[in-house]
Amino acid sequence: MHGKTKSRVAVTVTVSLMSITTAEVQAQEKQVTTTLESVETYSKRATSSGGIGEDQESKVSQSVQLIKQGQLAAAEEMLDDVLARFAALMSATNVTYVCFRDTTEFRQYLASVGQQTARISPDTVTRVHDSFAQALQTKAFIASSRKQWSSALEYLGKKIAFAPFEAQPHVEKGYALIGLGRSADALDAYKKGYALATAHSSSKTWQAAALRGMGTAQIELGRLDDAAVSFRDSLSIEPSNKVAVNELKYIEQMKARNGR
Repeated sequence: MHGKTKSRVAVTVTVSLMSITTAEVQAQEKQVTTTLESVETYSKRATSSGGIGEDQESKVSQSVQLIKQGQLAAAEEMLDDVLARFAALMSATNVTYVCFRDTTEFRQYLASVGQQTARISPDTVTRVHDSFAQALQTKAFIASSRKQWSSALEYLGKKIAFAPFEAQPHVEKGYALIGLGRSADALDAYKKGYALATAHSSSKTWQAAALRGMGTAQIELGRLDDAAVSFRDSLSIEPSNKVAVNELKYIEQMKARNGR
């Protein structure tokens, strides 16, 4: 990871929940508020769609408020309690547990699982309230804010397993992998996030973030032309995004410096 880019990586995927490190919180306060509120928004969407563990939704929202107040330890304790309660609810060995915010997509999943694998039967699938997935996401945010990248990846991996249609954890995974200096793996994660965001309407809002993440990873890999394409594509979705505009300027500066 070249030094010029390293200090800029954390602001590239600005709409993601994890893309704010502790040192940047003050400078990006507005963005932190927006991204943390996305957790609450997702949980509210899930309320009407049901799923076991719905009563844990308020605790996840409370943990977000604690994070906004800088009380990470208290938020983490609350989230650990939420996850423990879900673990108790999800203890059956002959059941496949999944999180879906969107009822239509849950039905699509049920229709497809029998065709994709003999290991899963629609009759043994139980829907879990989305607050479980958001608890995992918020734990990943806390780990990332402490630069505990491996821990963040662990929580994101769990969310990916339980929320197969969601783009967000893949985008966040890309960010954590960038933090570990694993740019090629990060690019793969961002591409997966973009594919899911394109395929599923509930994740559509993550398309531009995934493309910006791809651009960041491509810069790290020295693939400036590819990075420029990714950032331009992101601007076709979010035309006013200043991060993408600035990254394109940076790419042009790098090309000029390299005589390209």
